[in-house]
Amino acid sequence: MHAKTILALGLISVAVSVAKPTVYLIRHGEKPSDGGNGLSAQGLERAQCLRNILGSASSYNIGYIMAQTPKSDGKRARPYETVEPLAEDLGLTVDTSCDRDDPKCVRDAVEGYTGSGNILICWEHDALTDIVDKLGDDDAPSYPDDRFDLIWTDPYPYSAITAETSEQLLPFYLDSMLLSLLTDLTLYILLGDDSDQAQSYKEYHLYADSNEHKGKISHELIAAAASYEAAKVYEGQAAEHGPPESHEKAKEVLAALAGSIIDREVEIRGLDFIDRERAKTHAERQLTEAYSQNY
Repeated sequence: MHAKTILALGLISVAVSVAKPTVYLIRHGEKPSDGGNGLSAQGLERAQCLRNILGSASSYNIGYIMAQTPKSDGKRARPYETVEPLAEDLGLTVDTSCDRDDPKCVRDAVEGYTGSGNILICWEHDALTDIVDKLGDDDAPSYPDDRFDLIWTDPYPYSAITAETSEQLLPFYLDSMLLSLLTDLTLYILLGDDSDQAQSYKEYHLYADSNEHKGKISHELIAAAASYEAAKVYEGQAAEHGPPESHEKAKEVLAALAGSIIDREVEIRGLDFIDRERAKTHAERQLTEAYSQNY
C-alpha cells in the first residue's frame, strides 16, 4: 500500500511537471524615429499582426500575458501597446505589475501561474536577457538591437531558449514596410490597372478616407481591397524571394496577409461596424479562387 502511494505521488508530480507552461518572449513593436513615446505606425501594424500570429487559431495557446509597467508620463508603454490588441482578442488582461528592471518579479509571476495555456512576455529588448537569466538560463542570449520580430521559446524548466523564430508566418511574407502601404498603393500600383479588383481597392479608399462615407464600406468591399493589397504584397515578395514550398502554404500566406490588412484598417480607421472574421472569410475565399485560376 505504501509503495502504491509513493508511485501515485510520483505520477502526480510528473503530471504537474508536464503541465508547466511554455514561456514565449517578444520585444515591443517599433518605436517612433523621433524617440517619442508609444509605437510608430510600423509598431502599431506589428501589434495588429500579432493577433493573427499568436491568436486563438495559432498553436501558441497563450493564456497569460505580461508587459512591463508603463509610466504615468507615457514612457515604457510600448510593450503593453504591442500586446493589448492580442489580449483583447483572447479575453485576457495584460499583467503590468512588474517593473522593466525587476526580472525577479517576472520570475515569481511565471512560477506562480496556475492557469491554463502558455505565457507571453513582452518587454524592452535588453531586459529580456535578464528575465531569461532569472528564469534559470545561465547562458541567456541577447536580443538583437535591429530586430523586432523574434519570438524566444523557453519551455519548462526554463533553463534554455530552445527556439528563436520570427513572428512572420514565412521568412519573407510579412515585410513590415509593405504592410504600411495604405493609400500609397492606390497612387503607385493602381496606375493603369483597370481590373475589377483595382476598382474595388480605389472605391474602398475613397470611402475610407472620408468620414462622411465610411458607412458605405461593406464587408465585401473591405475584403476585396484587402485581397488586392495582399496579392500585390505577395507577388512582390515571391518575385524577390521565391514562392512558398506548396500551393496550400501560399494560400495560407495570402489569407494571413489579408487578415492582417483587415485588422489594420479596422483599427486605424475606426471601422468598428465591420465584423472582422466575416470580412476575413470573404477575403480568403476571393484569394483562394484567384490563386486557383492563376496557378
